[in-house]
Parts: sequence; structure tokens; C-alpha cells
Amino acid sequence: VKGNTFATMEELNRRGKAFVNGWCNEVHRTTKRISNQHYLLEEKSSLLPLPKTHYRIKNLQQRIISPDSYISRCWGRINKFILPQIVSTLKISHKFFF
Repeated sequence: VKGNTFATMEELNRRGKAFVNGWCNEVHRTTKRISNQHYLLEEKSSLLPLPKTHYRIKNLQQRIISPDSYISRCWGRINKFILPQIVSTLKISHKFFF
């Protein structure tokens, strides 16, 4: 895109898609396969459809980050998520998406 000019967003999208399609139709140097063919023949059938509804969002909750930089949540089972050390022992507000 650098150094190019585009009259409209549609032109940008059209030229971008043409570039990506051209790039993906070349033989990959490591796998010796064409990426578009690999996707259509093997990967596309394995993809799951997107959910019909948006992700549910829990209400805003407060948690205290432990000294070892973990935050836990408990919805039937306990899961811990690690956060950067700089935020350890702080109280944060968050929303979990699932």
C-alpha cells in the first residue's frame, strides 16, 4: 500500500484483494504447496461456523490481582490468567467474554 494512491475505498479493497489472491496462488517455498489450494482442499472443511448470536458478556466485576500476577475467575471451575508483573496487587475491573 505504501507509495500507492487510491481514489476510493472500493479501489483499495479491490487492489488489496487482487494482491492477496496473487500472493496466495504462488508455491510456498517450505511446503511446496499453493496456499489457496491447500485452504480450499483441506482447511475450509474443518472450519466451524460463527455463532448466530454474539458472545455473552458478564457484568463488570472487580478482582484483586495476586502477588504472583494471576487473576482468577470461577464459573463452575477455577481458571487463572496471568497478567504483567507491573499490575500485581492492584484491584481491577473487568468483563469476561465467552
